[in-house]
Amino acid sequence: MAKCAHCGATILFGGTPYGNAVFCNDKCLHQGVYAREAQHVPEEMVDDLVRQIHEGECPVCGGPGPIDFHFSHRVMSFLVVTQYQTNPRISCRGCGSSAKIKDFFVTTFVGWWGIPFGVILTPIYMIRNLFGLAAPSSLEPSEHLREHAKLILAHHLLTQPAEEKTLPEETY
Repeated sequence: MAKCAHCGATILFGGTPYGNAVFCNDKCLHQGVYAREAQHVPEEMVDDLVRQIHEGECPVCGGPGPIDFHFSHRVMSFLVVTQYQTNPRISCRGCGSSAKIKDFFVTTFVGWWGIPFGVILTPIYMIRNLFGLAAPSSLEPSEHLREHAKLILAHHLLTQPAEEKTLPEETY
């Protein structure tokens, strides 16, 4: 059995080979290639793009920044089926807070109805949203935003002809 070179999942059958590595599927292959290329992106390019995103307009509401990653958490359950997820969003603090409040109420009303995971996960995800709302806003870009900028630049550099490699205009 092989392990995916990007996500580390065990590959029982098949996989997508690329050089000496094996990936789960084409999606993991592309993400792995971009992640590898992101390690070689010049830091000054990353700093410029992070500053451009962080100081730009919110892609959700069009309002002023600072723009950063915000995470909301949701649980939905019905009898023996429970779906839980963390939703990342690049936005201003107001739009990030709106997503947390929405997911808090969705979790409050439809998270409890699954046994056993809905009953266990619902209070945990509700608390995660409340802590996210109460956390002070940072004026500095997060490490998540920096990693996202690296992946944008890696994608841009891999898909652009060599003689045209410049900073992308639209970033997210």
